[in-house]
Amino acid sequence: KKKKKLCKSWSQYLKRKKLDPGKFQLIQAFSGTTNSAFTSTLTTIKQQRTIHNQNSFRIRKKKMPRGTLEVVLISAKGLDDNDFLSSIDPYVILTYRAQEHKSNVQQGAGSNPQWNETFLFTISDSASELNLRVMEKDKFSNDDNLGEAIIPLDAVFEEGSLPESVYKLVKEEEYCGEIKVALTFTPERNEEQGYNEEESCGGWKESASEY
Repeated sequence: KKKKKLCKSWSQYLKRKKLDPGKFQLIQAFSGTTNSAFTSTLTTIKQQRTIHNQNSFRIRKKKMPRGTLEVVLISAKGLDDNDFLSSIDPYVILTYRAQEHKSNVQQGAGSNPQWNETFLFTISDSASELNLRVMEKDKFSNDDNLGEAIIPLDAVFEEGSLPESVYKLVKEEEYCGEIKVALTFTPERNEEQGYNEEESCGGWKESASEY
């Protein structure tokens, strides 16, 4: 009778503290042991609860970048020069979300055009990809897509700049050349240092201390 009363008391206590069923059953498994076993088990649960709160409330938050992205479009190589009458006239469409720029058309440049042009994009949200689409200018029909490259921007947001780098151009999942660009990200003046920051939402210490 005394054991039943003690078990009921612990059950009510655990329900008040809103412990999950797994932990409640763990205590019930010890209902036939001594008070010291209950105390030891409760201590373990407190520690588990503290760790759970730390993991739940201390989060890794990615800071939203704000500033200006400078893209230096340098050149392309290995484009499909399929114009039978003359060399192709390639140009590039650069897209970041709703922002779009077009390079100059390199008349008769063929499969290895050079641009050396600079474009600026305003970064004010969490989008992290730049799309480059190489096109062939056609006077008598729609311009042809020669290939696309998608460039992840997380690295330049973190480092501030990336040197000249070559990216593969793909069309219908097939390699169709490469494009060379350099990237620089300049954050707003009032932007806090560091792209990634770890911050505490608070509350876990208070939550753990209620035991």
